[in-house]
This record gives sequence, C-alpha cells and structure tokens, in this order.
Amino acid sequence: MAIAVRTGHHCCQPFMQSLGITGTTRYSFALYNTMDEVDSALSATARALDMLR
Repeated sequence: MAIAVRTGHHCCQPFMQSLGITGTTRYSFALYNTMDEVDSALSATARALDMLR
C-alpha cells in the first residue's frame, strides 16, 4: 500500500484549538491509488478504532 498518512494541525491550529482538538491524522490519497488501497486503509482504520475502544 502506498498511501501517505499525515498528522498534526493541517494549517488550521486556531480552529482546532477552538474545537478542543490537539491534532488529527489524515490520509493523503493520490491519483495513482487504487480502490483496493482505499479499502485497505479504511479496514486498517476500523481495526485501529476497535483496538482503541
């Protein structure tokens, strides 16, 4: 899988502070990503959420 994951404030720190959010993680998809890679990323996110609950 070749999908980048970015963490941080994503150029909106004042807005995030107003929401009480200290940081986020987001996927950075590109034109070359396949639906299989998207499905894999979503599946990994679901597994991570299950582990954190």
